[in-house]
Amino acid sequence: MYKIAFDPSFQAILNRLKERDPKAYNNVIKKIRQVAINLEMNPSCCKNLKAPLQKYKRVHVNKSFVIVFQVDVRNSLMIVYDYDHHKRIYKKIL
Repeated sequence: MYKIAFDPSFQAILNRLKERDPKAYNNVIKKIRQVAINLEMNPSCCKNLKAPLQKYKRVHVNKSFVIVFQVDVRNSLMIVYDYDHHKRIYKKIL
C-alpha cells in the first residue's frame, strides 16, 4: 500500500467535511485507501488529467465529487491535494 500524505488545504477540507457530513467523509477516506492499495499493483490505475494539470490524477467519489492527487512512484507516496464538486475542482487547482 502506498503511503498517504495530505496537503494542508486538503486536511482543512477533510476536517470541515467530518463535521458537516460524516457519511461523505467516510466515503472519501475509504476511496483514498482503496486507491492507495490499487496503486501498489498498478501505479497508473487512475485517470491522468490533461495539460496544464498533467502531473495530477483524479478519482470520482460520492457521485459527482472528485479527489485530485499526485503519485510519487519512487517513494511509494500518494499526495492528496483537493476534493470538490467536478464542476469547480479544476478551476480551483489552476
